[in-house]
Parts: sequence; C-alpha cells; structure tokens
Amino acid sequence: MNPIATVEDAMIAAIELALPGKLRAVDSIGGTLSLAVLQALAPVTPAVHVAFLGARQKTESGNNRLLMSGVFEAYVLTDHASGNAARRQGDSREIGAVDIINTLLNALHMAPVLGVGALQAQRVDNLFTVQLDKQGVAVYALNFSIDLPFERPAPVEPLATHVEFIATPGIAPNAPVVLP
Repeated sequence: MNPIATVEDAMIAAIELALPGKLRAVDSIGGTLSLAVLQALAPVTPAVHVAFLGARQKTESGNNRLLMSGVFEAYVLTDHASGNAARRQGDSREIGAVDIINTLLNALHMAPVLGVGALQAQRVDNLFTVQLDKQGVAVYALNFSIDLPFERPAPVEPLATHVEFIATPGIAPNAPVVLP
C-alpha cells in the first residue's frame, strides 16, 4: 500500500461526496501552487485540487514500519465575473469559496482513511494576492496532517554469485524436420 496515494484518493472521494455537482474539477496536483500552475488550473472553477506537500519522521515502530507525519493541502479555486465578494460568497448559480471551505472542513477533518488513519485539519490560508484578484480568482488552502505508515519490505535473500548450466543440445537421430 502506498499511503500517499491512498490519502489523496480518499480526500478526492470525500470531496466529491460532500459537494456533488457543485465543482467543475476535483483532482490531485504534484505539489504547492505556483503562479504558472494556478494559471493552468484557473479556467476550470469552482475546483478543489489536492496535493501532498511532504512528511517528517515521527516515530519508528518495530523493524518493519516507519511512521511519518504527512501534510496535504486542498486548494479551493473560485472565480466570478461579479467580483471578489461573489468569488468568496457565491450566488444563486455558483458556490463560493467560503461555502466550499466550510463543507470540506466538516467532511475531511477526522475523516478516516482506510489503512492509514484520520485526517486532521491544521489551518486554512487565504492565498489572496493583487495578481490573483486581477485574474478574477480566489484561492484558499486547507491544510491537513495525517500519520503515514510506511511498511518496510521484508529483507531479500542475497542471490548466489552464479549458477552454471551445462547442456549438450542435439537433435535425435531420424527426427522429422519441420520447415516453415
């Protein structure tokens, strides 16, 4: 089991379940948002993008298990032609960022991830910049932590230095010859 992929998949499934039909995109991205990544993602909103940001060793449990404290973020992106207030609060046609944040915090905090543990909400960051405001996008980051168990593989027996195979090929006398 890969705990990182398991957590990302569980977060995406929980987001889709919590906001059915409200988002135009829910997926994972390779890391934190840069301006270039945001510009590529911005045309498809409202959206939530999940990212694994890293992990630190927490404890070591036994010989075959390493436990690390993992950090994941769910980036909430919204846009709205009516301005910043509509991006944040939504309207009768489209959900706003603050409603997405509220729904996701309730859906993801302490949500169990099979074989891994439970997500814990750590903080919510408003990633507002003048540049994003000019693009008409509101972006928030919901930060979660979870203990990630990494199983160490069982030790592999070393291979013998070499094995010698000796054979004498031959064709039996009077054997039929088959041509293609």
